[in-house]
Amino acid sequence: MSYPKEIYNQAFRILEQRRVHARQTQEDHQEEVYRRLPRVAQIDRQLAQTGIAVVRKVLDAQNIDEEIQVLKEENLALQQERAHLLQQAGYPANYLQPAYHCTKCQDRGYVGNVMCTCLSDLLKQQAYQLLNANIPLEDYGFERFRLDYYDNTPVDETQVVPRTRMATIFQRCQDYARRFHPGAESLLLLGGTGLGKTHLSLSIAAAVIEKGYGVIYASTPNLINKLEREHFGPASPEEDRSYLNMVCQCDLLVLDDLGAEFATQFSASTLYHIINQRLVERRPTIINTNLTPAELEQRYQERIVSRILCSYVVFQFVGRDIRLLKRTQRF
Repeated sequence: MSYPKEIYNQAFRILEQRRVHARQTQEDHQEEVYRRLPRVAQIDRQLAQTGIAVVRKVLDAQNIDEEIQVLKEENLALQQERAHLLQQAGYPANYLQPAYHCTKCQDRGYVGNVMCTCLSDLLKQQAYQLLNANIPLEDYGFERFRLDYYDNTPVDETQVVPRTRMATIFQRCQDYARRFHPGAESLLLLGGTGLGKTHLSLSIAAAVIEKGYGVIYASTPNLINKLEREHFGPASPEEDRSYLNMVCQCDLLVLDDLGAEFATQFSASTLYHIINQRLVERRPTIINTNLTPAELEQRYQERIVSRILCSYVVFQFVGRDIRLLKRTQRF
C-alpha cells in the first residue's frame, strides 16, 4: 500500500528516535559496566585492535590463513572472558549490545532492499492515527452508554420497548467488539438522530483499536470530500489512491452518517467501490445512517442498497433523541 509523504516522514522520524534511544542506552550501559568492571573496557579495546590487525594481515597477504586463525582464537577467548565477567556481575550477556526495537532491521526500516515488517506496521499505524486524529474516542466507550435514557414502555403501535431493544443491541455490540476479527460480519445501524448509533460504533472502534487492529472512522460526507480532493487534486498517481486504498483495506471501517453526503456520480461510484470491495475481501464495515431502508433504496442505486441490506447484520435503533433529552435535563 502506498502512503502520503507526510506519513513516511513521520514513520522515519520514529525509527530515527528508536535508533538514537538504542545507541544512548548502549552508551549508558557501557559507562556503567566500564566503571564497575574496568577489565571489560580493556577487553573491548583489545577486540577493536584485533579487527585492525585482521585488516593489516589481509593487506600483507603473508601466512594470512594461519595468522587470521590465531586472531580469531584470541578474539573468541576475549569474548568468552567478557561474557563470564558480565555474568558474574549479574548482567545479561547482551547488556552491552544496542537494544533495537526491531532486531531484524536494527530500526532502519529495511533489510537490504526489502521493507521490514516494522516499517510496514508503523506506516499503517501512523496512517490510521492521522485519519482518526479528530475523533474523540476517549469520550466514548461501552461503560459510558446509558440505557436509562430509553423508555421502558412501548412507544408506538409496534409495541417495541425501546430499553429492551437497545439492551439487546448494546449487548450484541459488546459481543461483536469482544469477538472481533478481520473476517467478522458487517453491521448496519439504522435509526433516527440521537439514538446512540455513533456512540456504540465508536465504542466498538475504540475496543477494536485496543486489540491492535487498524480502524478508520469517518463521517461519510467528510470521507467523500477527502477522497474527492485526493482524486482530483494535484497528487502523484501513488498518492492519488492512497487514502482510498486504506479505506478499502483497513481491518474495520466505520462509516457514520451515510446519506448526509452530497449526492454526485463520484460519491455514488466511490461508495459502491468501497462497500463492494470490502464485501468481496470479507473486511468488516459498520455503517450508521438516519435513513430508513425505503429511503436508502430511494437515494442509492439498487446495487449498493442490495449489498448492504442483504449482507450486513441490521440493528434497528429505537427511542427518543437522547441529545434533546440531555439538553432538556440541563435546564
